[in-house]
Amino acid sequence: MFINEQLNPGVPGSLNANGRLFATRGSVIARTNGGDSHYHGLQMRLERSFRDNFLYRATYTFQKTIDNTNSEIFATTGGNSVGSDVNNRRVDVGVADFDVPHIFTFAGVWDIPGAGSGFWKEVTGGFQFSTIWRYQSGNVSSPWVFGLDLNGDLSGTNDRPSIANPSAPATSVGFANSLAAGQGCDASATGFFDINCNAVTLNDVRYLVDPSIRTNIAGRNTLRAPAYHQFDMSLQRAFKIPFTPWESDRFELRFDFFNVFNTPIFRFELGGLSDGDVTNPNFNRPDLNSGVSVGTAGARSGRLQLRYVF
Repeated sequence: MFINEQLNPGVPGSLNANGRLFATRGSVIARTNGGDSHYHGLQMRLERSFRDNFLYRATYTFQKTIDNTNSEIFATTGGNSVGSDVNNRRVDVGVADFDVPHIFTFAGVWDIPGAGSGFWKEVTGGFQFSTIWRYQSGNVSSPWVFGLDLNGDLSGTNDRPSIANPSAPATSVGFANSLAAGQGCDASATGFFDINCNAVTLNDVRYLVDPSIRTNIAGRNTLRAPAYHQFDMSLQRAFKIPFTPWESDRFELRFDFFNVFNTPIFRFELGGLSDGDVTNPNFNRPDLNSGVSVGTAGARSGRLQLRYVF
């Protein structure tokens, strides 16, 4: 798979004037096919063809997609599309940006036969009701550090924090006193402070940004937004047109209703209120992003269509 590679990284302790591997060049990004990916999945389907005016289909996919790079030219959920260590791609092995462990869908179609007989059957019959319900796991993002070059490769967007206390709150981040001036904080008596400049200990935070501690680095794409589901439905009716010479002529009246129950869908969004950047005060809070949520654009909606088919 395609990967963006830094061919002239910064080298800590380099005597070159530009601090990089090759003194006569600046940053050199090449797009190669040197990435690796693996997919494992289980797919199941249960369906029934039309019987008694009704059909349905249920599908379930359980899968895992693993790779060692963001294969897109630009990062979509934060951080950088270039690996965090040009000499060791294994440190970036993790679930892919598009990994979705669980997807379940149910779709059904019902041809409504109508009630009574004669005129009432003609009026109430001929409708078709269809629906689809989808449930799936949320999207992923990497915990990353914006504006700080922790590994000395002269990139301030491809480093990830280390793990201090994995049992601490998922949004908790600590910074070393050596970063106090750059973060606009005073040095802490404990040696570490949070995004609001409050003193914290290593036991208080899950993620740690400390240039001197580069072990137990947080994995790539280890943040996941909440799972979500959406229910859509449609009701349509076809009306034959008796005064045209073609038997197939008809009007179709259709009403579609999307996200009927107005369920929220929260995702990690590059440029949203929250992402995987540990220097963001709203770090790891996808519930703050607009997404498709109650009271925001793109939530529950309906559409009425009238179509002439010939």
